[in-house]
Amino acid sequence: FPSHDKPSYGLKSGTSMSAPNATGTAALLVEHYRNLFADQSPASATTKGLLIHTAKDAGNIGPDYIYGWGVIDGAAAANFLTTASTNTGSDLLFEQTYSGVETTIPVVSDGGSPLKVSLVWTDLPGTPHDPGLDLNIPVLVNDLDLWVTDGSGNRFHPWTLNKNSPSAPAVRTQANHLDNVEQVLIDLPLAGQYTIHIGHNGGIVTG
Repeated sequence: FPSHDKPSYGLKSGTSMSAPNATGTAALLVEHYRNLFADQSPASATTKGLLIHTAKDAGNIGPDYIYGWGVIDGAAAANFLTTASTNTGSDLLFEQTYSGVETTIPVVSDGGSPLKVSLVWTDLPGTPHDPGLDLNIPVLVNDLDLWVTDGSGNRFHPWTLNKNSPSAPAVRTQANHLDNVEQVLIDLPLAGQYTIHIGHNGGIVTG
């Protein structure tokens, strides 16, 4: 930190430093996005999704209650945007409005690297919980669902955590009805065609 008499620097860590670090990285990515996409700004869900999708995993494999989705990797996020802007590489970015009709997106895997798909959306305000501790009633207004199928019809689910066993690793065995971030990761995909599915559970409230 600059001082009055001479330039100097200090080293700090902890949650007080993580907030400005994440905010500064997000601001730089928004600037990079605008440079790539004709001065358009990304939706807030896009920026959030970009940071989560390219984060470096930490702690248990997948999301966990200590590290969340991992450690932000600004360089990986910027490189993802650059590749996605050309529509010629393996990184794809979609910004769409979900209308209540299942959306499908075909993709092809070469089998040489993991297949990862992230879905992030901005939900409408939900009903606040009554006063109390550790309430776990779902509050999503629009419960979107993400899953991937392969050419044989096998279904790949997003990560979910067990609130009753917070130290347990996340699993990929069921739909996620709690979060407005969902991610499917296929570690060792076979080469061939896959289909990304985006649907919903329950009704859809527009706006």
